[in-house]
Amino acid sequence: MFGDCPTCKSEVKVSRLVENLYYGLCFTCKEGFVLNENEIRPSHSEGFLLSQDSLDTFLSNELIVKTVKKNIGNRIAIIGTTGSGKTTVARTLSKILNYPNIELDALFWEKNWKKVSDQIFRERVINAIKLDKWIIDGNYEPIRNLIWERADTVIYLDYTILRTFFQLLLRTTSRLIRNDELWSGNRENFKSAFFSRKSIIWWMIQTYYSRQKHYTNLFQQPKYAYLSVIHLKTPYNTEKWLSSLIRYTEDK
Repeated sequence: MFGDCPTCKSEVKVSRLVENLYYGLCFTCKEGFVLNENEIRPSHSEGFLLSQDSLDTFLSNELIVKTVKKNIGNRIAIIGTTGSGKTTVARTLSKILNYPNIELDALFWEKNWKKVSDQIFRERVINAIKLDKWIIDGNYEPIRNLIWERADTVIYLDYTILRTFFQLLLRTTSRLIRNDELWSGNRENFKSAFFSRKSIIWWMIQTYYSRQKHYTNLFQQPKYAYLSVIHLKTPYNTEKWLSSLIRYTEDK
């Protein structure tokens, strides 16, 4: 894909940074730039493609961090299949932006892994998203519309099934070894984690592809066109994107 350098109008090869945003590095005027999806086009002419070293340099450019910052919004929903790292990204982003972090799991689970009623869950979510700024993570379909109607940004962690599987396996094993306390004092146990029909690992495998297809279809619906979607397909992309935000806040 190609776009025009805003400074010298040279045609430059561009690569995707996040959903709907593309980056380029113009070797004529020695400047980096960012274009929206409607500003790029296919081309058969010569152009320059960023190497990884050039990308690392480019990501530290003030232009890119300001552009990404502008697209992040104030009410952010983080989604992705089970084990994709939603909570980890949410907590990191909360520290970077100083936004309140809301875990849907914390609103849903009572003691002894008892599920809260649908009515109470909806009430808790409605109260939580009344704030002007927040970061919320989770995949609870019954209350998704409540969240997305208030959100201005959706971050979609869309890693491969193999990567997600190993992340989830490591997370579950670590929680068991450390006997981590989760929401409302609940803890995972070895039997339910690995040898139960309700195993979270088995659940991820069962739902991975259907959830991926579901989110793809949702993003194509006109009623969600107002959302800024940041589609991150590898942990490396996620790390670089978060790093760009850290550099932006440090420079303020």
